[in-house]
Amino acid sequence: MQILSNNCKFWRNYFRLIGIVVILQTTAYSQGTLEMFQGGIIGADLRIGGSGLSGFSGTFDGIGGSISQLTPGGESVRWNPVGLAYIKKSLLYSEWVPPISLDLNPVLDVEKRANDKLHQNISDINDGSDVEQSIEDFVIKPSLGMDGGQGNYAAIAKTRYFVIGGAVHSPSRVLADIGVSGTKFRAATNSNGGTTIRLLGILSGTMSSEIKISGYSLALAKLFPYHIGVGVGLDDYSATLSTIGVFQPEAQVSSGSQEFIFNNPEPTHYDKLNANTDGFFKGSGTRLRFGLGYHFKNWLAVDLAYFSPYSIEMDGTMFLDYNQILAFNTSGDNFFDAAQLLEDDYTGTHKRTTTIHNLKFKFTGRTSIAVAGKWGQGRASIIYESYNSLNALVYKYDSIGSDASDSTFTPISGKREIGLKPSHAFYASAGANWMQIRLGAVRADWINRHDHGSDDSSESLWLPVFGLSGGFIAPHYKQFQIDYAFTVGITSFLRFGLSYQLQ
Repeated sequence: MQILSNNCKFWRNYFRLIGIVVILQTTAYSQGTLEMFQGGIIGADLRIGGSGLSGFSGTFDGIGGSISQLTPGGESVRWNPVGLAYIKKSLLYSEWVPPISLDLNPVLDVEKRANDKLHQNISDINDGSDVEQSIEDFVIKPSLGMDGGQGNYAAIAKTRYFVIGGAVHSPSRVLADIGVSGTKFRAATNSNGGTTIRLLGILSGTMSSEIKISGYSLALAKLFPYHIGVGVGLDDYSATLSTIGVFQPEAQVSSGSQEFIFNNPEPTHYDKLNANTDGFFKGSGTRLRFGLGYHFKNWLAVDLAYFSPYSIEMDGTMFLDYNQILAFNTSGDNFFDAAQLLEDDYTGTHKRTTTIHNLKFKFTGRTSIAVAGKWGQGRASIIYESYNSLNALVYKYDSIGSDASDSTFTPISGKREIGLKPSHAFYASAGANWMQIRLGAVRADWINRHDHGSDDSSESLWLPVFGLSGGFIAPHYKQFQIDYAFTVGITSFLRFGLSYQLQ
């Protein structure tokens, strides 16, 4: 659920940002007027492959009761390892996730939010102007889906002295595709001589990013006297990130009877417009887990768990090559400056390159305590969790001009950290063994840190949690157990597990 909320908030902010950035990059606060804007079509598809991501997300749920291990199963290998201490027989375990696709507009109202912001910004920029405006909304088609397929495999062996388990995570894939077409604007401003200069621009392009994470888990547990169990687990992850994008802007400047076109095949100076990105990263990381439990017979369980924070260090680089029109300056009021267009020969552009490196995925650590009870077919549990770090993407960047003699740009470098920092969470579930309703909430802060300090931000929020989970023994085949979990989260919309107890 936490990852879904992270991504929901990301997409909300992303499309809200489009409405702001596109307008800012086409108009001037002090001199410019936006005469025409067409939002075009923006398609964004976020795809999730595999179910291994449930090992990275919020509290795992299923028939095992998440952190509570009153009915432990195969998920104990990669979650609270103390559950292994209470396994009665050796078993094999596997998971399967069906394919699911969601349109995010009815859920998040993405298109309406972006267009409301669009009109608000146009109104602010053109305040007091009597210029006739032609404004068309964005057409935004955001979707979120899970490809489905086989998830994790686990095997648990019960020996005389301890219980050991291992699990292999099928590669989890997060693929984000963004396409923009038909975005068009016309901005107007006056030069020092009073001549109206207009800039007509069209933007289209695509960008694709893919993250793959795979790994394995090992866990060992032992049952001591007085029904006290102790468990320890180790997770090893490997990851890759690749991205490629091509945006090909078109632009034309007109002044009276004259017209000047960017990307002219016969330029007398550098006047190319393009924006390309390409990069690949590879890395790995490990996590330790500890569990402590006390179970009284078969109807009461008190379990504690500690998951260490960890990170996946990524080796590699990503390049962003683009061209900048000096008449656009995001740091000042003269954002669209006709005088600069004249000085820069109307269509002059300057090459820029930004390199991203030292990329790192950070994952939160947590301390959890759970109490679960069972009577007949009924059962209930409560869980409290405290977090001691954040889920974040961290990277460093360096931006340079076309060469050392380019006096129009001062090289800059910095570090960014973007993520979600949960602090506390509370969950409660109740129902029968075959179905339990789960409700809860997570307190978290959305973090955006920049070492330059000019645009740091932090926003607090509560993330609701809802889920259904349960399981049952297969009729006539007592050694088979089937469990399921439905949660409002991208890590397991609907997950089915199958356990086979060895004789």
